[in-house]
Amino acid sequence: MNAAWSAIVVAVIGGPLMWLLYRLDRRNTQQHGESIKIIQEVQRDVKDVKGDMHDVKADVRDLKSDVRRLDKTVKPTRIKKTA
Repeated sequence: MNAAWSAIVVAVIGGPLMWLLYRLDRRNTQQHGESIKIIQEVQRDVKDVKGDMHDVKADVRDLKSDVRRLDKTVKPTRIKKTA
């Protein structure tokens, strides 16, 4: 019989406590939604920066190959020694 009474007491105390926690959680849900939006914006910005970095790396590779090609086409000149 004590087990039945203790279950009733737990339900009477736990019910309003759970309702209170639910109400507090709903207020935080709005803040959580705002935080998620900010995180998604930051994620988009990071993806944009990564895309830009890939473009820059490709440009640098192209410039390096252009410099190598130009170095091969330019004939070195010899300086004549004067004594």
